[in-house]
Amino acid sequence: MLNIAVLGASISGLAIALRLQSSGHQVSVWDGRRSFSASNAGWLFNHSSLAHLRELGIDLADMTHRITSGEQIPHHSKNAAAHFESISTHGIRQQVLHDRLLFKLGTKNIHLGAQFDEFQPQQGYIVKSARFLDGREVFADLFIGADGVDSKVRSVQIPGPQLRPLNIMEIRGTTTVPELPQELVKSFKLYENNRLGMNVYLIPTAENDISWGLQIDLNRHPLKEFHSNGKLNEISASLSEFPKLVRRCIPASSLANGQIRASTDQEFPDRFHRGNVVLIGDAAHPLTSFLGQSIDSSLEDTQVLGDMIDDLSRGNIADLETCFTDFIRQRRPILRARQRFIRNQESALKGHLAVKNQNSVVTL
Repeated sequence: MLNIAVLGASISGLAIALRLQSSGHQVSVWDGRRSFSASNAGWLFNHSSLAHLRELGIDLADMTHRITSGEQIPHHSKNAAAHFESISTHGIRQQVLHDRLLFKLGTKNIHLGAQFDEFQPQQGYIVKSARFLDGREVFADLFIGADGVDSKVRSVQIPGPQLRPLNIMEIRGTTTVPELPQELVKSFKLYENNRLGMNVYLIPTAENDISWGLQIDLNRHPLKEFHSNGKLNEISASLSEFPKLVRRCIPASSLANGQIRASTDQEFPDRFHRGNVVLIGDAAHPLTSFLGQSIDSSLEDTQVLGDMIDDLSRGNIADLETCFTDFIRQRRPILRARQRFIRNQESALKGHLAVKNQNSVVTL
């Protein structure tokens, strides 16, 4: 069995730690944060991800909203709405999933306030330890970088194509309601207004919760002062161009508490690894848009890489290089397809082309 250090307590980091711990590996998780701030964002994720979490001992059946249908609705009448029936997805708040993973893993395996600084030996192909800014150091056979979009592990050990801003911002939040609108019972909505440069999604994530998100073209809607009254009023006014359901689900009070995240893009790298350091989740493939389905991507990474590391420890895979090369070989087609889809959506948001229904959100 291997001694494995996971650098980053993201959803992908916690999930891979649980997966490898369940196989008997010695696993520790290191994260630069001293505490985890609450997130009110919500996501769609597919049934296979739910099944994988159940295999890890995390049953979310009572913490998600089952979604069996959805609509992708363009503003322009020339583009017909896409309707999805008999789908098998779930809506969940990101915070719920993160908290469940933390609880299952246990505090003794998580080291907070450990901001990654460097590997030793520096620039080594096979590294022996990871050092942190507070002087701590962890020795391991294998290091997994799961420290998110702006990964320090990636920049230090596996530099690849440059991460570039997309000039698109996402605002996310959740509204608690006495009762879900009938239109959102077991159904999600994605409204696209390319003329306005704004998309809105609505996802039921619990019996009384609606998670929502706005994708905004910053060329037309600068958001440097998002939380100012003037800017909030401007965005609220823009929402008046969407159906009444949007305005009911995103009142001004919820909008004011929204969390902002910039969207970025990166050319697909040649590899996710160097020596005994490998990247997973957003650190490996920073598909930051909601439409990138990053929870599914992260959990798929966990499942594939976990199985491969087990095979490596049993002697069924020759060495780390073969293991990690096979990992990216399996993941590349799926992730590239998602990247093409995201880029199509982003171009449409900026008014450069029409969104095609065959690139729908639920086909990822």
